[in-house]
Amino acid sequence: RTWRRMRPGGGNAKGSSAERAVARMLSQWWYGSPNYLWRRPGSGFRARMPQRHTGDIVPIADSKLPKPWPFHVQVKHWSRSHVKLDTLFTCNNCHPIASVWTKEDEERRRDLKLMLLIKIDRVGLLCFMRSVDMEFFDGSVTHIRLYIDGELIIGLDWRVVARFFWQEEK
Repeated sequence: RTWRRMRPGGGNAKGSSAERAVARMLSQWWYGSPNYLWRRPGSGFRARMPQRHTGDIVPIADSKLPKPWPFHVQVKHWSRSHVKLDTLFTCNNCHPIASVWTKEDEERRRDLKLMLLIKIDRVGLLCFMRSVDMEFFDGSVTHIRLYIDGELIIGLDWRVVARFFWQEEK
């Protein structure tokens, strides 16, 4: 297989297309329709809206939602070489996930649960959340445990999170 370097600026297109796909997926999962959430087009955009949400994926309009959107979602699309899952076990706080988590935790609205979704090439979608926000999770499936700034962060395959949350919300 021949590897080509990505053209300059190509990573932005890859990231925004991943965010659009995740917005549709999350909207379908939480609301049963792909039309309630969207990818925030840029920082500061929609800043004048009342009840402004933080994160990459935000509600189209708070007043029209069937139920509240309780998450601050950050989406990353990384190559497997960038993630280096084996280093998670030796250096939690120096891993790229830790730096993204810390930054997003500072920027999120305090009443929203932080959800970090990382699409990894040829692996799938991983979801990282605080263990206290995953009170439904009993540890019965394979998961990643990170300690970032003294807090336990759980990483799971997205499909597992969706199944657990779906059962919890019904």
